[in-house]
Amino acid sequence: MQNASHIFQLVHARTAPVACTLMGAVLACAGVMAAPAALAQEAPQPRVERQQPPRDLQREMQQREMQQREMLRQEQRAYEEQQRRILQAQQEQQQEGQRRHGRMTADERSELRRQINEANQDIYARPRGRR
Repeated sequence: MQNASHIFQLVHARTAPVACTLMGAVLACAGVMAAPAALAQEAPQPRVERQQPPRDLQREMQQREMQQREMLRQEQRAYEEQQRRILQAQQEQQQEGQRRHGRMTADERSELRRQINEANQDIYARPRGRR
């Protein structure tokens, strides 16, 4: 019996620190995990309420938003007007090009004759001092 008691003491002496360390770690983990829950129960969370900005600030923000919207509308109108002008200019160029490929009208022919005659007079005019 004495041997059994001696063996028990030796085994207990060698395993006791490991068992105590293991047991301490388990208790420490349990304590760490339980601590936030205990704190949450003790101190109730304050209610977070949204603070309303002062009325002047709200009005100012609304005015800015309205100004921004108006600026966007004006920019959109200006863009649409620019696109309309570009399209109109392209259409006029197409019409001008189509007209030039066809025959000249009577007015265009007479105007061209007049311009040619004026140019001929300027080119073939005799200088006044010489004869």
